[in-house]
Amino acid sequence: NNWSQYMDLVLIASTRSTQASTQQNLQIQPNNTDSGTAYMTQYLRGSSTGTTTAYNDNAGAGYWVAIPAAGNAANKFSVNIVTLFSVNTGYDKTALTYGGFDDDGMGNVGITTMGIIYGYPPKSSRFAITELVIEADAGDLADTSTFDLFGILPHMAGASFS
Repeated sequence: NNWSQYMDLVLIASTRSTQASTQQNLQIQPNNTDSGTAYMTQYLRGSSTGTTTAYNDNAGAGYWVAIPAAGNAANKFSVNIVTLFSVNTGYDKTALTYGGFDDDGMGNVGITTMGIIYGYPPKSSRFAITELVIEADAGDLADTSTFDLFGILPHMAGASFS
């Protein structure tokens, strides 16, 4: 995959987990590494039963957004939009994720912002993102899950916006 021309990446996913529960989390590992990776995460999650806000500074694949699992009706899928910023710059990587699904009659929505520091030494998080591993935190992703990845080109010199 040659994403070197893009400034940002946008992933649009429709997913569900095969795990025998009602929901799991979608996880993404930039450059296929979770060893020594820290995800500084702030999220807001809401459903008809309440809201949750949190800040996590954790290792592993990180929380991105909730997705339905096998305990939900078979036709329930989440819609998630993940934007990975500055994927080819010498900066630390950041992401914005939002999504939701019908949790058997109760809406389930979430928004997550994330700073990604992966690999060792820490400066390796400034390397370009060349690979994304996408999975559920438990179980597999259903075979009928779909993923569309779009690259955002940098702004063109001389462009006029009025």
